[in-house]
Amino acid sequence: FDLALNANLMTDFRFGFLAYHVSENKIDAGTTPALNDGLPNLNTGTFSTSGSPTYNVNDGSISNFGEQNCNCPLDESEQVLQLNNNWTKLVGNHSIRFGADLRYAFNLRNASDSNRSGLLTFSNNTGAGSGIAAVLEGQIAQFQRFDVYSQTAANRQKRGGFYAQDSWRVTPKLTVNYGVRWDIIFPETVNSPGNGGFTDLTNGTIRVAGVGGIGTNGNAKVDLLDLGGRFGFAYQAHPGTVIRG
Repeated sequence: FDLALNANLMTDFRFGFLAYHVSENKIDAGTTPALNDGLPNLNTGTFSTSGSPTYNVNDGSISNFGEQNCNCPLDESEQVLQLNNNWTKLVGNHSIRFGADLRYAFNLRNASDSNRSGLLTFSNNTGAGSGIAAVLEGQIAQFQRFDVYSQTAANRQKRGGFYAQDSWRVTPKLTVNYGVRWDIIFPETVNSPGNGGFTDLTNGTIRVAGVGGIGTNGNAKVDLLDLGGRFGFAYQAHPGTVIRG
């Protein structure tokens, strides 16, 4: 809502809420085609590993077949809370504005970057001579599958933006505006110890969040120097011409 405290001081408050949900499954979810064809350990009895595997054939003569271009099963739930407050103060020929934008984000994403019932790649690298021959001989060049260890692992993040600016009417024809913005983006945190990991490139290890002295934010530091400035002007060179920069 907007509020005029007096003729020279105004403020506005805004509250926002974003909710985003995705639930997607394969077209043949719940079936066990790999198991029915005699391919073990692909459809393992869970709903997430049901449906058709993906078969990639790399020999230039045939495209991939099976489940393609489907990151599924996919369950995602995202919410963002936002609070925004702005102030405007008129002082002589200055219009001073300042305010803040605060947000808190929640996100849970259980994806399937590789098919959970298996991604089998066939190629002539196995010595079969071609990808199709590798299929007929059952020679698999590469196997991948995706697994979600925890269905409830989620992350949180706090974000804040603060600004102050002044629009100064220097002369009837010249207006100068300048200001500064300060953003604080806190590291993402997991919702419970063990529900996330962070790669340590120096040691080649995974830092498990909330375990062994590692915080739920992976011990990431907050950047408190994320400052941005602005400067601009508007000059009326002619009644029908305004130059801005």
